[in-house]
Amino acid sequence: SYVRKYFVESPTISEEDIRDCDIDILATNVRDLTRAVERQVDARIYTVLTTASGVQTGAATDEWDVAATADPIKDILTMKQALRAYGYDPEGAVLALNSIEHRNLLTWLINVKGSSIPAFSSNKVETGVVMELLGCKVVVSENVPADECAMFIPQVSGTWKSFMPITAVTIKDEGIGQKIRVWEEGEALCTDPKSVYVLTNTKT
Repeated sequence: SYVRKYFVESPTISEEDIRDCDIDILATNVRDLTRAVERQVDARIYTVLTTASGVQTGAATDEWDVAATADPIKDILTMKQALRAYGYDPEGAVLALNSIEHRNLLTWLINVKGSSIPAFSSNKVETGVVMELLGCKVVVSENVPADECAMFIPQVSGTWKSFMPITAVTIKDEGIGQKIRVWEEGEALCTDPKSVYVLTNTKT
């Protein structure tokens, strides 16, 4: 079977804890477990998109944390050019970064090139968030490995085939307590590998 299950379960939460806890312990556990399943799904989607046969790859001009020789803008434009070369429109593509690469990108834009683009760098000092850059939506996720980033086109590069949406249930053990179980079933498919570009060597 190609169906994958993404599953987490809490330990038994005692009836006493449920009744006398100041916070809603069941709701808090459901939230955290749901996030855990979403993280597993997100990791699977990223892995499938970036490891499929035919995905484009390349190395950064230099590591983004090497201020003197790094050029993230050139690297991002190279990724867009590579997608366009295969007939894809890269405007609106997703640029997926680890938080380390996101930090290094912001540092380079503000500290290294801030004098060249003062309005941009001043705004980023205030907001600290790059949501869009060079026509790409910037997404920060810890599921992106350090020392790489990826560009892909939403609803073109791949699809998520769902067999069962995310589901949460509580299992009662009368007189003892309750468990919370959360799961989702599905699989990611990379349908257009040439619309994906993985850039490596972004971190020393």
